[in-house]
Amino acid sequence: TSGTRLRTSLRDLAAPLTVLTPAFLEDLAATSPVEALVFTPSVDTVEGDPTRHNGFLRFGDGQPMSVRGFVNNEGAVAAASDYFRSFVSSDTYNLERITLSRGPNSLLFGVGTADGVTESTTKRARFDRPITQFQYRYDTWTSHRAALDHNRALIKDRLALRLNALSDRKREFRDFEGVNQRRLTLGVTARPFDGTRISVNREDYRVDRNIVPLTWAYDNGAMQWIAKGRPTVDFAPTAAVTAAQKSAFDPRNA
Repeated sequence: TSGTRLRTSLRDLAAPLTVLTPAFLEDLAATSPVEALVFTPSVDTVEGDPTRHNGFLRFGDGQPMSVRGFVNNEGAVAAASDYFRSFVSSDTYNLERITLSRGPNSLLFGVGTADGVTESTTKRARFDRPITQFQYRYDTWTSHRAALDHNRALIKDRLALRLNALSDRKREFRDFEGVNQRRLTLGVTARPFDGTRISVNREDYRVDRNIVPLTWAYDNGAMQWIAKGRPTVDFAPTAAVTAAQKSAFDPRNA
């Protein structure tokens, strides 16, 4: 995603890169790549332009972003997981690190956009040490989050298993807004021969969302329309018009 798929040191790449380590993600208490990326250079959140009727709905991880001034209405910059393009929202519970490549360099391999690309590295089963970690969080809005990370070597230096599980009930300051998600990731690493390593990861998840737009959908124009009896409009095919700009007809009087 940085213009090369070779095993190259970061210092030898002629591209602006930012690597978010596990310690950095833990210090931020970030639960998604989007929450962490706002602390990186040239990244900001956007709320659309309500004067042009293009207010963003919060797709993807829930917050539209701009990188180097470019805005992607998918809800995030071009995202990749383990160097494959990803179209689903992700969570930091099973991520080893996050890399942001700013600029169009990633277009060389067709996996990025003009703004840049984010690459998430999934936690892999390890031979070197056992890991058992449990995290639990809660906040003022009655959110609850529990995550488990368990790694074991089943056969020394030959076969390892890693399990990551998440149960998250996130609530916002707005009533009835939030996200419920259940995620499970199973990773296996095998070394059948010296110098050969095979890693496989599979994630199953379910995400239920109730997220409002970032701009007001119910404004003075809607109240005027209700006051006029909810008339319908035969919209022009080439331009957006409103009831105030064109004569409306009421099918009840047709």
